[in-house]
Amino acid sequence: MRTLALLILSLSLSPAFADPIVLKDGSTLEGTVLAQNEKYLRLKTDKEELCLWKEDLKEKTAWDLAIVEYREKAGAAGSDDADAHRTLAAWCRERGLSEECRAHLEEVLRISPADDAAATELGLVKGKDGTWTSERQAKEKQGLVRYLGEWMKKEEREKHEKGVVRIGKVWKGKADCAKAVAAEVARQAALADARDAEAAQKKWADRTAAADRAIKGELGNAYRADFVDGYIVRTDLAAADCKAFYRQIALYRRQFLTDFGRELGIRYDTPINIYLFSSRETYLSGVATLDPSSANFATRGSGFTDTNRGSIEESRIYLYKNDLDKPDPRSPLKWVQYTSTFYHEVFHFYLASLTRDRADNTIGIGLNEAFASYLEGSVFDAKAERFDWGKRNPDRLKGGRDGRRSVDAEQLIRMSTAQFNTSPAPQSVALYGVGENFVHFLINDQKGKYRSGLLKFIASYGQGGPGDPERDRVKRLEKFLGAPMAQLQKECDAYTATRKE
Repeated sequence: MRTLALLILSLSLSPAFADPIVLKDGSTLEGTVLAQNEKYLRLKTDKEELCLWKEDLKEKTAWDLAIVEYREKAGAAGSDDADAHRTLAAWCRERGLSEECRAHLEEVLRISPADDAAATELGLVKGKDGTWTSERQAKEKQGLVRYLGEWMKKEEREKHEKGVVRIGKVWKGKADCAKAVAAEVARQAALADARDAEAAQKKWADRTAAADRAIKGELGNAYRADFVDGYIVRTDLAAADCKAFYRQIALYRRQFLTDFGRELGIRYDTPINIYLFSSRETYLSGVATLDPSSANFATRGSGFTDTNRGSIEESRIYLYKNDLDKPDPRSPLKWVQYTSTFYHEVFHFYLASLTRDRADNTIGIGLNEAFASYLEGSVFDAKAERFDWGKRNPDRLKGGRDGRRSVDAEQLIRMSTAQFNTSPAPQSVALYGVGENFVHFLINDQKGKYRSGLLKFIASYGQGGPGDPERDRVKRLEKFLGAPMAQLQKECDAYTATRKE
């Protein structure tokens, strides 16, 4: 263990700046260091002065501050002082001087052979006689040889060299080994498939459990709720089961809306509407809804209320009124009929948004009462757990009686834009084709300049009778906002560009 002695001797005999500077590109420089710090050094060569960043140096040299300081400490340390070498080893370890650290640990072990910590850090193995040796020496004493990265007996190595492989405790030839490897690969693949299937099943079970908790668990075995798409779907409901199903939904609708609103990031404090509808294409043609009391309730398409001309203003919207205390003997629930063009437009959009390409009868649970409650001014009776559709607040821009409202104005506008549009339904209920950027601009950019007119436009929609062609909607929007569409679009483009920046 003369490594350190030779190292210190070479250091003491070296001139101050004898080591060349090796750069990362492989070139070397020699000269006198004029100044240096932790980031750079200034070097004077025979031809010029250079400023070198230390991050460009390939390896540690005498110019490194740690090396310079180490050489001073190593020169002052006693050659037979184990504590001094132990201290220097720790100092080198902290500064990344691994070679110097190992040299000092070897000196510690030379001076104090019983120093287990130094021997362990050096990677030595303690034999039965108490002496410390390298792992290779210890294995060789046991008669082992290293082959293919492993320590094994000589006879095992000979079998490997002959092409015989050990599978478990049995030695097999190449052909048998190939079969065993193929079987193991198949086994691992089967295990991986099983793990994937288990993970998928657990994911579905977690989602199902969350849905069940949202409905208090009582309907957990009857159907599954899909919160990601934002509505509950059930296709196996018979007419006789409607009343019990709706009763349970009514009892737990507040809890459901809390969870549903959390998923969408919007707060709702209204109960839910329950709609029955068929495919999306049917609704886009002007169909209203399916009466579950009809004789053909379980069949596709029959029982719908439709118009021959398909005009929106002549279609009828039926809303379930969750009056469970006095159920209509004709059907599981009472019906409330609205023929307003505006409300049909709102519900038409949301039903089309919530439906899928399915031909079977489907129950969708939407949030459309939030619109009706705000715009119509209907009051929610918390004690009876239902809306009172017979009482209207004329000041509907403020929403609800006593200033209460289900959603505020900005939430309403956001909900009526393309943000929640997941189907070929109208892109915007309120603005009919005007994009989300335009709505955002009207709400935020002018600090109230257009907001009031926008709310009046929404509230008055549908009061003019039959549905307007696109140009008439634009004219009405210009009237309420008090500006031509060209000017509005120009301001919107400027605002949108500012947002993108």
